[in-house]
Amino acid sequence: MRFLFDFIFFLYTLIYLPYLLLKGKWHAGLWQRWGNFSPELTEALRSSKNIWLHAVSVGEVMAVGTLLEELKKSYSSYQYIISTVTSMGYTLATEKFGHQCHIIYAPFDLSWVVRKYIRQIQPVLYVLAETEIWPNLLLALFRRKIPVVLINGRISPKAYRRYHWVRFFLRPVVRPINQICAQSETDKERFIKLGADPEKVCVVGNLKFDVLLQAAKFPEDLRFNHGSSLLVAGSTHPGEEEILLEMFKALHPQFPSLQLVLAPRHPQRSAQVCELVSKENLQPVKFSETKNGSLAANRVLVVDTIGNLHWLYSLAQVVFVGKSFRVGGGHNIIEPAFFGKPILVGPMMENFREILETFLRNQAVIQVKDENELLVSLRQLLSDPAAAAALGDRARAVVKNSQGATQKTVDVLSRFLA
Repeated sequence: MRFLFDFIFFLYTLIYLPYLLLKGKWHAGLWQRWGNFSPELTEALRSSKNIWLHAVSVGEVMAVGTLLEELKKSYSSYQYIISTVTSMGYTLATEKFGHQCHIIYAPFDLSWVVRKYIRQIQPVLYVLAETEIWPNLLLALFRRKIPVVLINGRISPKAYRRYHWVRFFLRPVVRPINQICAQSETDKERFIKLGADPEKVCVVGNLKFDVLLQAAKFPEDLRFNHGSSLLVAGSTHPGEEEILLEMFKALHPQFPSLQLVLAPRHPQRSAQVCELVSKENLQPVKFSETKNGSLAANRVLVVDTIGNLHWLYSLAQVVFVGKSFRVGGGHNIIEPAFFGKPILVGPMMENFREILETFLRNQAVIQVKDENELLVSLRQLLSDPAAAAALGDRARAVVKNSQGATQKTVDVLSRFLA
């Protein structure tokens, strides 16, 4: 089985690495992903009992970071390592948690590479977030009797259909996992159908509800003029910025204090988004280049940094969460809900269906069918601050009532820690 996984991943690597070069996404961490650690890191890992936490990208890093804070309270004698795959995830993890743990890139899933990682890290526990199932890594951990716990487990409908076709190959990888902490009953059933041991799957909720965020105190803190009304479009994808710019131009005559914030999911697209803004005869301003008081009403803020979106959500009058009109799948709506903001999403939220249904059931989010409905809903919320505030209050209540997964997860992990 190991040789089959090696063959499949080797073919994937032959395609993946040239793609990174062509797209300009090659970064220094790719060298580390072959198991090449610095002498300083190797020495540091050798000196302590290590707990290895894996989070693929930005959202998972934030959730794992909250768990890390709680683990360190009870298990301070351990050393913690967070691995990630994306450069965005690595940057955020380094900024947020680099002072209290080691941040590394995850290994390429080739048997000789993962063995090298395990030899260098010598983990007493491996914790992976959501559905980062790398067969060779998991099999190597199982052979060495290193406990593996999957936390915040989630399988979207799209991923489940894909996994279902290869469940024969997944079963020997999923079955030995020591514990799976699923987000919901639906996720629990999907893990079991893919081969997980039913006795090792439990429901603890979603860690992302427990992420504590800090609000900006004043608009001036983030370079906005006092009295500005912010329409924040978070985690947008190609095609959605054009929609939001049309909405902004239609709304601005009626709401002259309105300012638009476009936060593309991938900050490297910021230059492209700035070009779109200019084509609409508006002036783009990159977040990294702004100065206090410089954002006039006809300027559109384009977020080209990582880790600042929650500050912007905290000041918003209305929030739109992207990947719900174009591309599809949706993004997490918990962050703006945490701050009690009125939230709008498009029709394509299938990857967050259960979270969305919870908010819809509590009338805590507005899901629109098309651009016309989006414009109508935006105008209504901006015209009726009381209704917008009530919508935001219901969203905050959903977050508060859904918290507690972090402590439940710590309780599960404690079974594997002395």
